[in-house]
Amino acid sequence: MDYEWRVPSRIAYKGENGKTCTKDEWGFRATSQMKSYNVTKLLLDNEFAIQSFDDSITATTKGPRWLNCPAGKTAVDVCRDYLEHIYQYTISRLEQTATAEVLSAIPIEFWFTHSARWSHSVRNTTITAAKQAGFGSRPNDRLYMIPEPEAAVIATLRHYTSADSAFNVCIGDDVLICDCGSETVETTTYCITSVMPLEFDKLVVGTGAKYGATSIDLRFHEWMINKFGRFFRDLPFEMKGPGSRFMREFELYKNDFTIIEGEQDPFELYLVMNGAGPSPSYDAEGKVVRIYP
Repeated sequence: MDYEWRVPSRIAYKGENGKTCTKDEWGFRATSQMKSYNVTKLLLDNEFAIQSFDDSITATTKGPRWLNCPAGKTAVDVCRDYLEHIYQYTISRLEQTATAEVLSAIPIEFWFTHSARWSHSVRNTTITAAKQAGFGSRPNDRLYMIPEPEAAVIATLRHYTSADSAFNVCIGDDVLICDCGSETVETTTYCITSVMPLEFDKLVVGTGAKYGATSIDLRFHEWMINKFGRFFRDLPFEMKGPGSRFMREFELYKNDFTIIEGEQDPFELYLVMNGAGPSPSYDAEGKVVRIYP
């Protein structure tokens, strides 16, 4: 899946944003200038240890609405509202491609992935939110769930089962899947039991921890505070939070990061920190933060 089709799990409600929002906004349209709710899906798991993200940097990085719900709404409500926007957008795009009349005659399978460590209760809660959002509501449409590592095996190895592939998987091959997500990283090992069709068995119970891409953002903000102190810490949230220009630029560097031998130019991110003096890490005149690999 191309990166541009990935959407932040973020929603901003019109009622909480005054003139900033003329309607509820979601994904990239829920900008850092708006009061938004992030990755609420993690709250569907009652056993989720929120305290694992509860450090002095979290509120600075994600804002007070990260892992929270608005008054009068539960986690299921927020997830339903977010998924409803996803569903409406999906149907709208499909109708533009195939026309509403043609689409009405085509049954659709919707597949949701879930953490391999989620209980049946959490999966059922997720399905409930998805159904309330509209997924599977049309006649003959179906809604399914699959563990994220299994989906990764299918997506990754499908190419290597074709005859024209330079490398082919074989029965008996063991495959280690490392799923690095936004909030968690999970590893699971499978053994290939059939190639055509592709089938596999789990070899060991998967393991994981809450050290996804969000942790990198948290540590980056921690680095910024250690380097620049109050000049960064006291900046308005819209200048450094999710959706800000600063974090969008950091996201691009993070996604493209590779280790290159020899000298490498520093990563540069535009950020106005009034009062912060010049240093190797900050061009005070050009308003540029420099990160040296």
